[in-house]
Amino acid sequence: MPLKDLEEKILQHVNLQYQDDKNAISRVRNANFAPNLTIISDADKNIVSSKKKELTKETLNAKEDINVGLGIKIEFEFDKLIFNDDEINLANLMLKKLEHRYELLEKVHQHYFSYKNIQENNKKITSSKELKDIHQQLEIHAAVLDSYSNNAFSNFIKEGQK
Repeated sequence: MPLKDLEEKILQHVNLQYQDDKNAISRVRNANFAPNLTIISDADKNIVSSKKKELTKETLNAKEDINVGLGIKIEFEFDKLIFNDDEINLANLMLKKLEHRYELLEKVHQHYFSYKNIQENNKKITSSKELKDIHQQLEIHAAVLDSYSNNAFSNFIKEGQK
């Protein structure tokens, strides 16, 4: 199985894909550009008012003219656009995921290359006892790679043997 395909299967199985990190960072950054919206309504008799009042039955049934005003107030928090705690927390989380991903792929590489190396050395051995030992070592490495990849490694080998 090509190493790149195995890595993708493993990262997908343990939910450590690179694309998820990029999407999360862009969502947090874009959320900071959203303004806070406030709806303002004013109602008063014959007076233009800046004081907020509710429309009541009495004011609506009045014989005099009613001035009603609606407005939308938009506020941006520039300090959050420049320096945002959510982004820092997410960056720390992504750093921990990156460390976990690196450690996992390091273990996978060790087992993968050991498996490949044993396969190459297997061609030179003629003794049945040595073949049995090598076969056990191959099974151990394959079992570890299967545990990481949700059996994708063994399934690939079985497909290749058909």
